[in-house]
This record gives sequence, structure tokens and C-alpha cells, in this order.
Amino acid sequence: MSPRSGIHVALLAVIASAFTACVPASYEVRHSGYATKIVEGKREVLAEKWQHRKIRGEGALDYANNRTYIVIKGDTKVRLSKFSQSQKVTKGEFNVEAKSAFDVGSVVAVSHDGYFLTAAHCVGDSPLTVVLFGSKMKPITSSARVVWRGGNGEPDIALIHAPVKPYAYFPMLPMEEIHAGTPIFTSGMGGGTQSKSAGEILRVKPPRSLSSGSRWVEFSHDAPLLQGDSGGPVVDADGFFMGLNSTGGIQYIPMIGHPWIRSYTSTSFCPDSDWIRSLIREDRKKHGGG
Repeated sequence: MSPRSGIHVALLAVIASAFTACVPASYEVRHSGYATKIVEGKREVLAEKWQHRKIRGEGALDYANNRTYIVIKGDTKVRLSKFSQSQKVTKGEFNVEAKSAFDVGSVVAVSHDGYFLTAAHCVGDSPLTVVLFGSKMKPITSSARVVWRGGNGEPDIALIHAPVKPYAYFPMLPMEEIHAGTPIFTSGMGGGTQSKSAGEILRVKPPRSLSSGSRWVEFSHDAPLLQGDSGGPVVDADGFFMGLNSTGGIQYIPMIGHPWIRSYTSTSFCPDSDWIRSLIREDRKKHGGG
């Protein structure tokens, strides 16, 4: 989705900026407005706290980045080129180029055979392309299809499939284990580049379920997000996927020289892991995967 940032600058007035976090390819962080500039620097400082932590033999931030990929919404052909300096959408050491308009979001690998979770608002009805690392960290692209997508009254969650094998994938944490106060970090395509942030879970709402079979928990955290982080993971210290980032917001008072930040609040959804696994099993049977 295109960025939405309702910012009205008024001296000594509290300002709230909120957005749904998919981003058009033409979006560039350095031109995105006052709130985004505030968030950029803060994210780097917060993520540094995880820089030297290890998860399953990998640095924590690399662990998340190696399992977080790109989803592109739009009828376009994608060409990969390593080490290009001119493109705006970057994942690791390669860049994505396209000639037509498209939106960029994040996807989370949750299986060995090409099942990914992302935000429902990042997929829509347009053709989808995923850009990821395959075996030996080789960058690859593939078309993808929607397996399940939340609609009215349902969570901002989508399960998609591409006929690929990702380099690595996340284990999923049961939604009953989402608790306020848990330290977390995030990964995504915020601002059109591989991004990272950190914070802790603020509030957890009661679990919800619908007759369609969907089950989830909605929670909020204070890791600052940027447009493009939608669909990216919230990750705990043990490397478990805790939920998908959906929206982000910031409250601040603009001051001359340095703003006073009141709060960051981001909304995420944790799908029930058993429900997602059942969707994957059913889809494998239907399409002959496994």
C-alpha cells in the first residue's frame, strides 16, 4: 500500500503519525517526512543492542534477515543484479529492478518448501513476486499465489506459496506464549532497504477466533517501524517468529533542532501456529507438495 502519514507540524503540539507499512518502489526514506527521519536514527540505536547476540550459531540480526524476504505486488518482471548502486529496493547484496509500478512489502519464511507469511494488505489481488535467498544464499525470484488472506473482521495476515526452497525459515511460537514485557527485534524492508529495529511487547489482546478457522492474537510493541516493514517478523531472543508487523505510529512534539518523542506504537498479529500448519498441510495435499 502507499504510505499514509497524516503529519501536521505545529510547534509544541503533540503530533501522531500512523501508516500501513507497504511501500511503493518510488518511496525513498530521506524524502519521506519529519516522522520518518526521527524513526530512522532511533531504529539503528535500538537494533545495536542485538548486534552481538547469537541465535542458533548466527548473529541475531543476520538470523532474522536471512529468513525475511521481499514480496512485490504488481504485474511486473523482476531482474536481479548484484552489487548495483543505483536501485532503490535492496535485500542483502542484490537489488530489484522493475519497469512498472509496484509495491514492496516483507514476507516471512515459515517452511522449507516455500510457504511465507505476510500482511494481508501487502498482497491484494495483484500478481505477486517473491525475492529471496535460496540454497547457498543465491538470490532468486518466483511468482507466488495466495493460500489464505484475512478479510473483513479478520487479522491482517496472509499465507502465500511460491515453488521455491528458501535458504532458511523461522520456527513459530505458539500464540499463548506472547507476553507483555518480552524483548523483541524486527526485520523487514522498511524504506525499501533491509531494515531492523528493536523494543519490547507493550500489550497483548485476548486470543480471537472465527468460524472460518482463523485464530490469532493481536499485540502492540514499541519497536519503531517504517513503510515497507509490513509483513516482517517480530522475533524473540530464541529466534522464534512471534508475529507479523502490520502498522506503526509515532507521537512526538516538534522542537527546533531536536524533537521530543512521546511514544512509538506498532501493531502486530500472531497467527495460531497450529492453524497455519493446518492450512499448509491442506494446501500441500491440494497441490501435491510436501
